[in-house]
Amino acid sequence: MAGAQNVQTIVLSRHFEKVDADTDGKAFADPALTARGQQQALALASLLEPLSIERIFSTDYLRTRQSAAPTAKSLGLPVEIYDPRQPESLVEQLRTDQQNSLILGHSNTIPALVEKLGGSAMLLAEKDYGVVFIIKIDWDVSGDTPSKTSVVSSLEQLTVD
Repeated sequence: MAGAQNVQTIVLSRHFEKVDADTDGKAFADPALTARGQQQALALASLLEPLSIERIFSTDYLRTRQSAAPTAKSLGLPVEIYDPRQPESLVEQLRTDQQNSLILGHSNTIPALVEKLGGSAMLLAEKDYGVVFIIKIDWDVSGDTPSKTSVVSSLEQLTVD
């Protein structure tokens, strides 16, 4: 259960900056993060310290797992893999468990998850890295339906100099 006041925080982010292609210009099937992307992942871990994250979810791609890794390490939590083709399953799990959670996904999946959770999201372009959505759900007394959902921060650009 998410905190004494029954408020659940869900943080959603697209993976961070990835390597686009090898030296021959061929795209990678499952690219890793760039050095900047790794710095962005570290910045996310720092940003999330005060939010009492209890679970971390990621798609099963190297770039999303690498984006989640610093937060998982700092909090001593496992990274749980979810299927981005079945967003309803993840949303149902989040609503049932009501735990503060971090979700890492992709430009074509995170906005839809934000909306399924009651927030509003902008479309993410291929180069939109470091966009973080923070949704707070205030659960009613019965604990099974959201009584109020609001987006605390619809856009947070993580900048790393």
